[in-house]
Amino acid sequence: MNTMNVTENRIYKALEVLANFLFLNVLWLFVAAPIFTIFPATTALFGVVKDWITGKDNGFFFPFLRHLRKEFLQSLFIGAFWIPLGLILLLDIYAIYHMTGIIKLLLIPFTSIICLLYLAASVYIFPVAVTYRLKSLHIIRNSLLYALSYPHMTFVNILIATCIVYLAWLLPLSVLITPSVGAYTMYLLCNNVFLKVERIRGLSRSEEEIKS
Repeated sequence: MNTMNVTENRIYKALEVLANFLFLNVLWLFVAAPIFTIFPATTALFGVVKDWITGKDNGFFFPFLRHLRKEFLQSLFIGAFWIPLGLILLLDIYAIYHMTGIIKLLLIPFTSIICLLYLAASVYIFPVAVTYRLKSLHIIRNSLLYALSYPHMTFVNILIATCIVYLAWLLPLSVLITPSVGAYTMYLLCNNVFLKVERIRGLSRSEEEIKS
């Protein structure tokens, strides 16, 4: 009987966790739908999974709204810079692809490095934004520093993000669950990096520049 109760509790807990991921993802999709709010919505998404991982909160609706209100303006500002920058890089890749001759050969390695740096920094922007009290440009700078300092973790995070995008293209219904699960996994990895750096710098999560 006790074994049955334990099994039922585990099943209930698993279903509760799955439901939280699902509802959080639907909430993220709803807020991100206007497109221009995708950065604030994603920042709030990472804020919620950060709360789950650090044990601050286990809900999704009110924590999401709290992070959305708290981070809205800064994340909107970062998105207004970061998204156009990504589009410019895509246009550069398209233009270089249609070039010929020595100019193309010279531009390919330079553009490839810039694109890799952009991708590397991108996977840290949201985790950094919800963890530390920093100005917008410092969030971008620190994201790049973390990415370059821990390339193996950066590669794994880029792989996770790529898988989410690929699954969305292959199975559109996957967007109902994969972004929230992916954000959770990515923040879990990033948080390990943050803790290592904090230990090296002699900081704790109670320091002023670290968000509670």
